[in-house]
Amino acid sequence: MHLLQYVTLIGLFGSGLGLALQAELWSVFSGAAPLPDMSELTPRALHGALAWVFVALLVAHIGGGVVNQLQGGGTFQRMGWPGKKSD
Repeated sequence: MHLLQYVTLIGLFGSGLGLALQAELWSVFSGAAPLPDMSELTPRALHGALAWVFVALLVAHIGGGVVNQLQGGGTFQRMGWPGKKSD
């Protein structure tokens, strides 16, 4: 699960960087140009898809931790939350 989250985050960074380069956002940040329409740029679809994949992975990850805690796994206590540790 963690590896998939890391790979997705690296993909988000790469597609976001590609989007910024294609849209020439550096000139926007310097105030030299207005914000361009990025709806037609190639990395936008990938960036949007990866964002939803990351949200799904995050929900699954949190859900797995909650299920494990409810089954007596002591997940939250191992993360430093208060309560009795189950060794």
